[in-house]
Amino acid sequence: MLGSSVLQSACNTAAAWRGSEAERLTVSVNVSTLQINGKFFRTLAGILETSGLQGPRLELEIAEAAVLANTDLTARCLKQWKELGVRVAVNHAGTNYSSLAYLSRLPIDRLKLDQSLIHNMTLADKAAGLVHALISLGGELGIDVTAEGVETEPQFQMLMELGCLQVQGYLLGRPMPAVQAQIALRKPWGNLPKSVVRPAPVIHERYAS
Repeated sequence: MLGSSVLQSACNTAAAWRGSEAERLTVSVNVSTLQINGKFFRTLAGILETSGLQGPRLELEIAEAAVLANTDLTARCLKQWKELGVRVAVNHAGTNYSSLAYLSRLPIDRLKLDQSLIHNMTLADKAAGLVHALISLGGELGIDVTAEGVETEPQFQMLMELGCLQVQGYLLGRPMPAVQAQIALRKPWGNLPKSVVRPAPVIHERYAS
Protein backbone atom coordinates (compact mmCIF):
# COMPACT_ATOMS: atom_id res chain seq x y z
CA MET A 1 0.00 0.00 0.00
CA LEU A 2 1.28 3.46 -0.93
CA GLY A 3 0.41 4.91 2.47
CA SER A 4 2.51 2.31 4.30
CA SER A 5 5.42 2.89 1.92
CA VAL A 6 5.30 6.64 2.57
CA LEU A 7 5.14 6.06 6.31
CA GLN A 8 8.14 3.71 6.18
CA SER A 9 10.15 6.22 4.15
CA ALA A 10 9.30 9.10 6.48
CA CYS A 11 10.23 7.11 9.60
CA ASN A 12 13.48 5.89 8.03
CA THR A 13 14.47 9.46 7.15
CA ALA A 14 13.63 10.87 10.57
CA ALA A 15 15.44 8.05 12.37
CA ALA A 16 18.56 8.68 10.28
CA TRP A 17 18.79 12.33 11.33
CA ARG A 18 21.36 12.68 14.07
CA GLY A 19 22.28 15.46 16.45
CA SER A 20 20.58 16.96 19.49
CA GLU A 21 18.38 19.32 17.48
CA ALA A 22 17.39 16.84 14.76
CA GLU A 23 16.51 14.19 17.30
CA ARG A 24 14.01 16.56 18.92
CA LEU A 25 11.99 16.89 15.71
CA THR A 26 8.68 15.18 15.11
CA VAL A 27 7.84 13.77 11.70
CA SER A 28 4.19 14.18 10.66
CA VAL A 29 2.58 11.73 8.25
CA ASN A 30 -0.93 11.85 6.84
CA VAL A 31 -3.07 8.77 7.48
CA SER A 32 -5.89 8.08 5.04
CA THR A 33 -9.39 6.99 5.96
CA LEU A 34 -8.57 3.49 4.64
CA GLN A 35 -5.79 3.16 7.23
CA ILE A 36 -8.13 3.73 10.15
CA ASN A 37 -8.70 0.04 10.78
CA GLY A 38 -7.57 -2.76 13.07
CA LYS A 39 -4.83 -3.97 10.72
CA PHE A 40 -2.94 -0.69 10.58
CA PHE A 41 -1.73 -1.07 14.17
CA ARG A 42 0.46 -4.03 13.19
CA THR A 43 1.79 -2.15 10.18
CA LEU A 44 2.60 0.86 12.34
CA ALA A 45 4.33 -1.24 15.02
CA GLY A 46 6.43 -2.98 12.38
CA ILE A 47 7.50 0.27 10.74
CA LEU A 48 8.57 1.79 14.05
CA GLU A 49 10.57 -1.33 14.85
CA THR A 50 12.34 -1.59 11.50
CA SER A 51 13.07 2.13 11.24
CA GLY A 52 14.23 2.51 14.82
CA LEU A 53 12.17 5.69 15.23
CA GLN A 54 10.87 6.31 18.74
CA GLY A 55 7.08 6.51 18.93
CA PRO A 56 6.91 10.06 20.39
CA ARG A 57 8.81 11.36 17.35
CA LEU A 58 6.01 10.29 14.99
CA GLU A 59 2.79 12.25 14.63
CA LEU A 60 -0.03 10.70 12.60
CA GLU A 61 -2.42 13.17 10.99
CA ILE A 62 -6.02 12.25 10.24
CA ALA A 63 -8.58 14.48 8.58
CA GLU A 64 -11.46 15.77 10.68
CA ALA A 65 -13.89 14.34 8.12
CA ALA A 66 -12.39 10.87 8.65
CA VAL A 67 -12.88 11.20 12.41
CA LEU A 68 -16.52 12.14 12.01
CA ALA A 69 -17.19 9.38 9.48
CA ASN A 70 -16.87 6.73 12.21
CA THR A 71 -15.99 8.15 15.60
CA ASP A 72 -16.26 4.82 17.44
CA LEU A 73 -13.85 3.05 15.07
CA THR A 74 -11.47 6.01 15.16
CA ALA A 75 -11.50 5.97 18.96
CA ARG A 76 -10.55 2.28 19.04
CA CYS A 77 -7.76 2.73 16.51
CA LEU A 78 -6.32 5.82 18.15
CA LYS A 79 -6.21 4.02 21.49
CA GLN A 80 -4.08 1.30 19.87
CA TRP A 81 -1.78 3.78 18.14
CA LYS A 82 -1.21 5.65 21.39
CA GLU A 83 0.02 2.42 22.98
CA LEU A 84 3.03 2.73 20.67
CA GLY A 85 3.75 6.22 21.99
CA VAL A 86 2.90 8.05 18.76
CA ARG A 87 1.20 11.44 18.70
CA VAL A 88 -2.10 12.03 16.90
CA ALA A 89 -3.19 15.20 15.12
CA VAL A 90 -6.50 16.12 13.50
CA ASN A 91 -6.00 18.30 10.43
CA HIS A 92 -8.45 20.47 8.48
CA ALA A 93 -10.07 21.11 11.87
CA GLY A 94 -12.86 23.63 12.14
CA THR A 95 -14.61 22.80 8.87
CA ASN A 96 -17.14 20.74 10.86
CA TYR A 97 -17.20 22.89 13.94
CA SER A 98 -20.76 21.83 14.80
CA SER A 99 -19.36 18.41 15.74
CA LEU A 100 -16.39 19.26 17.94
CA ALA A 101 -17.57 16.94 20.70
CA TYR A 102 -15.10 14.37 19.37
CA LEU A 103 -12.26 16.40 20.93
CA SER A 104 -13.28 15.30 24.41
CA ARG A 105 -13.70 11.65 23.38
CA LEU A 106 -10.53 10.92 21.43
CA PRO A 107 -6.86 10.82 22.56
CA ILE A 108 -5.76 13.72 20.34
CA ASP A 109 -2.50 15.59 20.87
CA ARG A 110 -2.82 18.30 18.22
CA LEU A 111 -5.57 20.21 16.44
CA LYS A 112 -4.59 21.68 13.08
CA LEU A 113 -6.84 24.55 12.04
CA ASP A 114 -7.91 24.38 8.40
CA GLN A 115 -6.27 26.90 6.11
CA SER A 116 -9.67 28.19 4.96
CA LEU A 117 -10.26 29.49 8.49
CA ILE A 118 -6.84 31.11 8.55
CA HIS A 119 -7.39 32.81 5.19
CA ASN A 120 -10.79 34.14 6.22
CA MET A 121 -10.02 35.28 9.74
CA THR A 122 -8.35 38.52 8.61
CA LEU A 123 -11.39 39.28 6.44
CA ALA A 124 -14.33 38.42 8.68
CA ASP A 125 -14.89 38.86 12.41
CA LYS A 126 -16.89 35.63 12.65
CA ALA A 127 -14.02 33.61 11.19
CA ALA A 128 -11.59 35.24 13.61
CA GLY A 129 -13.97 34.47 16.46
CA LEU A 130 -14.13 30.81 15.45
CA VAL A 131 -10.33 30.57 15.29
CA HIS A 132 -10.10 32.16 18.74
CA ALA A 133 -12.70 29.73 20.10
CA LEU A 134 -10.82 26.71 18.73
CA ILE A 135 -7.53 27.95 20.18
CA SER A 136 -9.18 28.45 23.56
CA LEU A 137 -10.88 25.05 23.42
CA GLY A 138 -7.57 23.38 22.64
CA GLY A 139 -6.01 25.08 25.62
CA GLU A 140 -8.81 23.97 27.93
CA LEU A 141 -8.48 20.35 26.77
CA GLY A 142 -4.67 20.29 26.83
CA ILE A 143 -4.46 19.91 23.05
CA ASP A 144 -1.78 21.71 21.03
CA VAL A 145 -3.20 23.95 18.30
CA THR A 146 -1.40 24.56 14.99
CA ALA A 147 -2.63 26.88 12.25
CA GLU A 148 -2.31 25.48 8.72
CA GLY A 149 -1.71 27.48 5.57
CA VAL A 150 -0.22 30.64 7.09
CA GLU A 151 0.97 32.68 4.12
CA THR A 152 0.95 36.33 5.18
CA GLU A 153 2.36 38.41 7.99
CA PRO A 154 -1.09 39.76 9.01
CA GLN A 155 -2.31 36.18 9.44
CA PHE A 156 0.71 35.35 11.57
CA GLN A 157 0.35 38.45 13.74
CA MET A 158 -3.36 37.82 14.33
CA LEU A 159 -2.67 34.21 15.33
CA MET A 160 -0.05 35.36 17.83
CA GLU A 161 -2.53 37.84 19.28
CA LEU A 162 -5.16 35.09 19.54
CA GLY A 163 -2.72 32.86 21.41
CA CYS A 164 -1.83 30.34 18.67
CA LEU A 165 1.89 29.68 19.11
CA GLN A 166 2.41 27.02 16.43
CA VAL A 167 1.92 27.62 12.72
CA GLN A 168 2.84 26.09 9.37
CA GLY A 169 2.64 27.46 5.87
CA TYR A 170 4.50 29.21 3.08
CA LEU A 171 5.40 32.13 5.36
CA LEU A 172 7.76 29.72 7.13
CA GLY A 173 8.85 27.59 4.20
CA ARG A 174 7.75 25.49 1.26
CA PRO A 175 7.88 21.70 0.74
CA MET A 176 11.43 20.52 0.15
CA PRO A 177 13.54 17.32 0.06
CA ALA A 178 14.84 15.99 3.37
CA VAL A 179 18.42 17.12 2.66
CA GLN A 180 17.31 20.71 2.05
CA ALA A 181 15.06 20.54 5.10
CA GLN A 182 18.05 19.70 7.30
CA ILE A 183 19.86 22.77 5.97
CA ALA A 184 16.81 24.98 6.47
CA LEU A 185 16.36 23.78 10.03
CA ARG A 186 19.81 25.11 10.91
CA LYS A 187 18.54 28.61 10.09
CA PRO A 188 16.46 29.91 13.01
CA TRP A 189 14.21 32.14 10.90
CA GLY A 190 13.56 30.00 7.82
CA ASN A 191 11.81 32.15 5.22
CA LEU A 192 10.34 34.66 7.69
CA PRO A 193 10.85 38.37 6.99
CA LYS A 194 13.99 39.64 8.72
CA SER A 195 11.98 42.47 10.28
CA VAL A 196 10.01 39.99 12.35
CA VAL A 197 11.43 39.40 15.81
CA ARG A 198 9.97 36.47 17.75
CA PRO A 199 11.00 33.07 19.16
CA ALA A 200 11.86 30.56 16.46
CA PRO A 201 8.77 28.50 15.51
CA VAL A 202 8.33 24.80 16.10
CA ILE A 203 8.87 23.13 12.71
CA HIS A 204 7.54 19.69 11.84
CA GLU A 205 8.87 17.87 8.79
CA ARG A 206 5.81 16.85 6.79
CA TYR A 207 5.22 14.04 4.32
CA ALA A 208 2.11 13.61 2.22
CA SER A 209 0.64 10.15 1.77
